[in-house]
Amino acid sequence: MMTPAGERLKTTARALRRLLECPENPARKYLLVECLQAYAPLSDAEKVELTSLLQTPPYEGTLTMIKTIYEEGMEKTQRRYVERVLLRRFKTLSNAVRERIAAYPAEKLDDLFDMAVDAPSLKDLGLED
Repeated sequence: MMTPAGERLKTTARALRRLLECPENPARKYLLVECLQAYAPLSDAEKVELTSLLQTPPYEGTLTMIKTIYEEGMEKTQRRYVERVLLRRFKTLSNAVRERIAAYPAEKLDDLFDMAVDAPSLKDLGLED
């Protein structure tokens, strides 16, 4: 069923609100938001308009949910890339190293990735005793 052009933004906003209110866990909500974005793509202008719409009372909280879910997904991806680089360089990672990567501050993951490319050891990265 095709949604009329003028209704597409409101339909997307309502869907996001329903996702915010649903009892699913954050990972599942992330996948559902990704599905919504894939099957209801918006132009750049519509995305700006949607952001404004999501700041109005009926949709409060949805914008935060999208950012939070997106950020969680990005953080998970960054951690996975750090692990992949370290595995290529050092061949194995202990459970302790994996736990330290999992606990590493999200805002410093880019720096860890950059250092992981050239670090001579896991100890130099602060991931091993």
